[in-house]
Amino acid sequence: MLGYVFSAFDENSKEKVAIKRSQKIGNKVSREYEVLDALREKDNVLQLLNFFYTVDQKQRVIQNSVFEFCDGNLENVIVKHTDANTYLPIDELKRYVKEILNGLDEMHQMKIVHRDLKPENILLKNGQVKICDFGSSKFLDDVTFKNTPYVVSRYYRAPELILATTKYDTSIDIWGKIQIFNHLAVGCILFELITKTPLFPGDSEGLQLLEQGAIIGSPSDDELDQLDKIIPHDTVKILNSVRDLERIDMECLLRKSHYLEKEIRDAADLIFKMLKWVPKSRLSASAAMMHPFLRDTSINLNQNYSQMGKFASEYSI
Repeated sequence: MLGYVFSAFDENSKEKVAIKRSQKIGNKVSREYEVLDALREKDNVLQLLNFFYTVDQKQRVIQNSVFEFCDGNLENVIVKHTDANTYLPIDELKRYVKEILNGLDEMHQMKIVHRDLKPENILLKNGQVKICDFGSSKFLDDVTFKNTPYVVSRYYRAPELILATTKYDTSIDIWGKIQIFNHLAVGCILFELITKTPLFPGDSEGLQLLEQGAIIGSPSDDELDQLDKIIPHDTVKILNSVRDLERIDMECLLRKSHYLEKEIRDAADLIFKMLKWVPKSRLSASAAMMHPFLRDTSINLNQNYSQMGKFASEYSI
């Protein structure tokens, strides 16, 4: 049974909420709940309001997670501007990116890695970013679970994940930031917010690696030595397929979005500093927030949160 989400009405607060239902597996509380519980009252993380179990007609135990209701996500924003042939206003773009980074920074300080950052998992509530879908997330110091490389949607996947390492850290979220900032992922999200197109649209993991090399250039000998320490030795050889590739002119690539002309150099610099072959070389979320492209951008904080303690019977669908 796959999970699904629907809206409901909270009779106590008189507010709309979202309820995610999925079949409970095993006897322990889900790791997603543990992560969400740890992230309670974090400004840019979707807030869990309640959590309870029910039994369906097939006698399966169903896990019900009640969340604050959000009215859209970044994927919707990108599609809207693509269809209208318009671009996201620069101040709004910067705020989204900085709020994603702020949410990641709070997570990473707690040794939590998201592992599936992409535009559709960046919800918006009255314009404020709310990172959601922690089904793939984990505590990095949790010795109970072995890391798996099969996380993060392909377009936002860091090279060390494509190369099957299990020795990754919070920097995989930064790589994906261009697409909406998942460290590496955030780098990918940033690019997509600016241009409305994915940075690395590979149709397979092999092509994805070639797409990455074509943008950030081939890894240097020093980078290969460092990658050899965290990636299975046999798979490091795959990087030979991306040898002798020059780094692309990111400013030229971004220049298609004419509205960014005044800040195009800073935007390109931030993207490249999040997209590094070696994980420890990528900007951290906190450092990225202080980059010249984002330094003076204000973000929305200190939203009021509903309290726990409601019961299933109080929700009407």
